[in-house]
Amino acid sequence: HVNDWWGSKYVWFNLLGKTVTFTVDLSGIPCGVAACLYFVSYWNPGPDSKYCDIQPNFGGCFELDLMEANSHAYEASLHTEIGSGKNFDATCNMNGCSVNVGRYPFTKSGVKTSEIYGPGAKVIDTSKPFQVKASVSNDGYMTVMLSQEGRILPHFNRTDAGNFPGILKQDAWKLEKYPKPGGISKVEAAKVIEAMKKGVRLVASTWTT
Repeated sequence: HVNDWWGSKYVWFNLLGKTVTFTVDLSGIPCGVAACLYFVSYWNPGPDSKYCDIQPNFGGCFELDLMEANSHAYEASLHTEIGSGKNFDATCNMNGCSVNVGRYPFTKSGVKTSEIYGPGAKVIDTSKPFQVKASVSNDGYMTVMLSQEGRILPHFNRTDAGNFPGILKQDAWKLEKYPKPGGISKVEAAKVIEAMKKGVRLVASTWTT
């Protein structure tokens, strides 16, 4: 029965010291839609799926996002706990510690994002499939790298990620207004280790606004 989860089992993962690789085709995913691949806390199913993620209405559990993306933007993020909710306090709370390429016209170093990610881009051309490589070190830090036909786009890492508010629309073309990432602290990395030792499960989903 579709609603009977008692006999179901999830695959249990501990990603410490491990790497996840996959090929993705986002050519048909437009703005306003996010194709997602992520790991969340391991909760046994029954009587329902026991789905959870960082959102309070979905249990508020640990969430590690390898991909929240479409053909114009790619984000990876870490949410260790709800914490202070939607406040920006440098923790990996509900808002997360994230890296996003494509959301704004430039990267923090001043490169036009449309030149490195998106349809027809020089590095990751999202009109064609590309590869994602995500690794979690034994000390709890994630790195994410995108590649295509020998070209590499470093993405998420312990220094480039951050918990900070978005850029105001009127400041999107002003590089000096871009926030500086705060990185992932040892405290947050320790929470990743704790979550991995308890086990996580893989989720694939699509969201739209």
